[in-house]
This record gives sequence, structure tokens and C-alpha cells, in this order.
Amino acid sequence: MLISRFGDREQTVRLEVWATYSTLLSQVATYGGPLAKAGETPVGGKRKREEEMDIEESPHALLKAQVPGLSKALLTQIRSPKTATATLQAGFELLNGLLSVSPGSLTNQTPQIFAILKTTLSQSSSTTTSGLHTTCLVFLSSYFSTHPPPAFTSVLHGITPTLLKTCQERHPRVSSEAFRAFSSLLWALKPIKGGDWVDSLYELSVKKLSSSDTDTDVRSSAEQCIGTLWVCATEVMQRKDKKEWAAICRTTGRTEGAVEVVSMVAREVYIDDNWVNGCVSWVMILLQKSGRSGKADVFTCLDLLLRRSVHHIVSASRCLTHPIARYGSGLPTTLPSTLLPHLRPYISTSDIPLLAQAVAITALLLRLAPSVTFPLVERAFLKDVSAISCSPLASGVALESLLSFYGSLVEADMQIASHVIPNLVAVADKAPKSEVSYSNVAKCVAEVVKNQQGIAAGTISEFTRHLKVGLGYRFLHISNPPNSHRNPRLQTRSSAS
Repeated sequence: MLISRFGDREQTVRLEVWATYSTLLSQVATYGGPLAKAGETPVGGKRKREEEMDIEESPHALLKAQVPGLSKALLTQIRSPKTATATLQAGFELLNGLLSVSPGSLTNQTPQIFAILKTTLSQSSSTTTSGLHTTCLVFLSSYFSTHPPPAFTSVLHGITPTLLKTCQERHPRVSSEAFRAFSSLLWALKPIKGGDWVDSLYELSVKKLSSSDTDTDVRSSAEQCIGTLWVCATEVMQRKDKKEWAAICRTTGRTEGAVEVVSMVAREVYIDDNWVNGCVSWVMILLQKSGRSGKADVFTCLDLLLRRSVHHIVSASRCLTHPIARYGSGLPTTLPSTLLPHLRPYISTSDIPLLAQAVAITALLLRLAPSVTFPLVERAFLKDVSAISCSPLASGVALESLLSFYGSLVEADMQIASHVIPNLVAVADKAPKSEVSYSNVAKCVAEVVKNQQGIAAGTISEFTRHLKVGLGYRFLHISNPPNSHRNPRLQTRSSAS
């Protein structure tokens, strides 16, 4: 009934009908249940027939059956060049809502839709039409992300020049949404081997990033576009001069978007060692900035950069697969001495999440460059790390990072194992009882022993001397551990033997 009123003479009534149908779509998205996966069919006799009937009568199936009639009625109302701005905007909002509930459902209507989009976006944006252009671009992003390339490749040559022009619009929201539409297109077409529009998009993005008066939102979208180009059109980007990174990796202003882009590229693509070195130097500058905002993402970015060219080894100490990085030509010998001082301020319990990330990066450096990193860590980090390891504040991810640190430390220099254990015990012994987690100490000692089996027998023998069995009833009596004088006796009793 609603679809039959899509072409009502009165514009106000027509828009109310479309708005009502949009509300219906949102209800289907919320309460319509999960979408049936392609190729997924129920099995088994009567149950199969019943489930097939349920699928055929589901809200999503009923909606899909309405798409041809709905799209025909709607496109008839918005295809005219003289269509009012409010009508066009409401029409594309409805189409966007349809794709959110029924992805890929507009394949057959692609030529008509793209013709309307081209006509609409070809007009210069103004204060009164910026909302319409933004809505059209948001729909286009949604369309590219929900339809396979064969659905739109035949009409792509007609829309890309218009999109490139729209990226240069003065209105920041329109320009930023145009860049986002291109990012969505790039992901849909991945991998991309070339194309004139790809080169034009690259040059336009660099131009926006190099300009000092570019709007913040436009800049963020252009940064994302550059990152997506590197991931989806790697061969094309490898032939460029990489001038975009000088514009992206700024140390002033907002850097959150740049950190996200560098992380994305580092995760997906290997560029070269010079790029990695440059980005690591940039990240170290960001670590020096005051405040906590964005630091977690900066640490994640640093971790991804160091793990570039990943291969996997199985650590005998933890029986887990650890990704260990290699630079293409080896880790620069000066990197640990340059990077570790920037990590040192975060080795503190004042911010446990950042502590966990800083310790994890330190452990990674110990695995990547043990001979260079170990002396630096032993001299500047080990004392504070030992104290933090005994603290009850170290738990969860932070404790896992500490355990990884001890495993990497012992693997870097096996002789340190015989010194680490007494140090841990001494720290636990000197600290107030309320500030010590004996469970943490035990786990750290165990981690050291796992990675240096040669001291296992001696360690077990030393600690066993402090376990006593009483007479008449069983109880565990732990007297002062090795090298301690103040640790209180811990007793646990069970039923009499």
C-alpha cells in the first residue's frame, strides 16, 4: 500500500510516505532477524520444509520481493533533472536505508541510479544543496560497499570524473564525503592494477594534504584515501615518490587520523625500510607529547611498524605463536638505544594500559635485537620492572606483557635468569605486605624458569627447602623464601590425617 502511494501528486504527502517506509526499514533492521547467508539451506525432511517456509516469509525475504516495485516507483519520482532538492534527498535517504537492510539489492537498478547521481553531483554545491550532495555521496559509499564490482564496472567511467570534481568542492562536508566514497570504491575493487582516475585521486589527495588551509574533516578523509590507495592499489603506489607521507606524518595539530592510516598501511603492506624508519621516528616524537590522549593508538602503530615483514615462531616458553618482525635489511642497530628512552617514562603503574604496551614493545625489541637491547634494558628498565611485577596493580594484559618481557629477557641472555629470581624475591620481601602480589611473583619466577631450564632443578630445590609438613595434621608451612628476612609465614591447613 505504501509503495502504491510513492507517486502521490502532493509532494508533502509523497515525502511522508517515503519517511514512513524508511521507518519500516529501520524496524526490519532491528527486529527482522539475521539475514540468510548465500548458499545456506536447511537440511532434514519436514524441518527443512518448515525452515524454507520461514525463510521465504521472513521480513527480509518479503522486503527483497518488494525491491523491484519499490525502486521503479521511487526512481520515477527522482529521475527528472527538475526534481526538487528535498525530494531527491529524501529519495536517496530511502535508498540508503534499503541497502542497510538488504545489501546488494539494487544491482538491476544501477544504470538508472548512477545516471541520477551523475546529474545531481555535476551541479555545484551551495548552502541549499550541500545536504543533498552529502546524502548522495553517503549512498554511493554504501552502494560500493554492498555490491560486487560486476554490478557497477560498466558505469564507473561515467561517475569517477564527477566524483573527482566533487572532491574539490569548497564545502568541507561534501568534499570529505567524496573522498570517503572513493575509499569505499577502492575497497570494493581491490586489488587495483591501475587507471587514470586512480592517479588523479592520488594527486588530488596529496594536494589537499599539502595545503595548510584544508579543513580537518577533509584532511582526515584524504589521509584515509591515501592509506586505502596503498592497501588496494599497492602496485600503482609503489611507482609513486611517496611524497604523501611527508604531508601525513605531521607533529603538530591533530594526528589521530594519521596514526590510524600509518597503522593500516603497516598492517597490510610492506613499503620499504626507509618508510618504516621514518614512521618510527615520527611515532617517537608523538610519544614525547604530554597527555594520554591517543597514546594507546600510537603504541599500537609502533608495534605494527616493528612487526613489519612478520614471520611466526613458536616460543618454547609460552607454547604460543608469536609474530616476530624483521626489517627487510635488519633492525637498525641504533633503534633500541633511540627508542627505549621514549618508552622509559611509561614504565610506571600510574597508567597500567600504557605500561602494558610499553613493556610489550620492550619485549619485542629484546627479541628483534637482543645483543643491542639487553644491556640497555638491564641497566635502565630491570629494577623498575621487577618492582612493578610484584605489585597487585599488574594484572590482565599488563601481567601478560610482563611475562613476555621476562621470557624475552632470558632468551636474550640466559645468564640473567639466575639474577632475576633473587631480585624478584628481594623486592617482594622488602615491600609492605599489602603492596605485594605473591601470585605475580610466582608467575614471573615460573616464566624465567620455563625459558632457562638449566636453573629449574636448583630453583625447585631452593624453594622446596621452605616447605615443611607438620606432624599430626597436614599443613603447608612456607617460611621465609630465599634471601628474605621479613616475609610473613603463610599457612594453609587441611583436615587431620
